[in-house]
Amino acid sequence: MRDAKDADMLSRTVLIAEDDRLLRESLCDVLDGLGCTPHGVDCGGKAIEILERHRFDLVLSDIDMPDMTGFVLLSLINRFQPHPSAVLMSARADRDLERAAHQAGALALLPKPVKAGSLASLLGSLFPRDGANAHVHPRLDDEGIHHG
Repeated sequence: MRDAKDADMLSRTVLIAEDDRLLRESLCDVLDGLGCTPHGVDCGGKAIEILERHRFDLVLSDIDMPDMTGFVLLSLINRFQPHPSAVLMSARADRDLERAAHQAGALALLPKPVKAGSLASLLGSLFPRDGANAHVHPRLDDEGIHHG
């Protein structure tokens, strides 16, 4: 059961495009613990199929997926949602990749392993009205969310 301070985040939907099943499931668990409604897919193509029919408050995408990069996904998202809220993730995050992500329209680049606290802070900054209510679920800590 969610407590009252999760109520504002319940309406926040997040699409996660991540080919690593364990990492995708871990991210869904963290987002669920933060009061969001996550939906995970294993590739960019499936993300596009879903985005053709549904709108999400945030798209969280890996940069390196087998069928397309997160950059290609971000450019395709623009067909369905003008100015989408999208965040890219990468194990090889550095300043150059972060700069490229921002130039492509991503709001942020999260380094992998993604930290639960970093994800909570990011959601708080993206959804300021909810920001005071965003918190790390008691079972989550700031250790990286690993894929295995």
